[in-house]
Amino acid sequence: MKKIKILFLFITLLFISACNSEKIDEQLNTVTINVYDKESNLIYDEKVETKEEILSDVITNIEDLKVITVDSEYGEYITSILDIEEGDNYYWSYYIDDEYAQTGISSCKVEDGKTYSFKIERYVSD
Repeated sequence: MKKIKILFLFITLLFISACNSEKIDEQLNTVTINVYDKESNLIYDEKVETKEEILSDVITNIEDLKVITVDSEYGEYITSILDIEEGDNYYWSYYIDDEYAQTGISSCKVEDGKTYSFKIERYVSD
């Protein structure tokens, strides 16, 4: 009888442990995604709940954004958002809480509460 109680206790603890690990895996981050056009007008402003850990995964999974990326030697590179394409001396940059990002979108870890702003900007030649 003692063996059955110990086995029951072990199975119960195993079940509780499994339930707790699922809750950890389901942690959602809430972030704000902003997109600005060539005239610096805010054209997209949404709070997003996501399980994704990397920014490129977050934005490419938002169908409304219509994000198109290409792979480069430095990671994923944005070529179009909301049907606004780079080109003619314009490129897509992004900011984290109004500070120019120091990593590419495929290296950026998503942080809860942050605002990720995407701006199509003109190259400035020297």
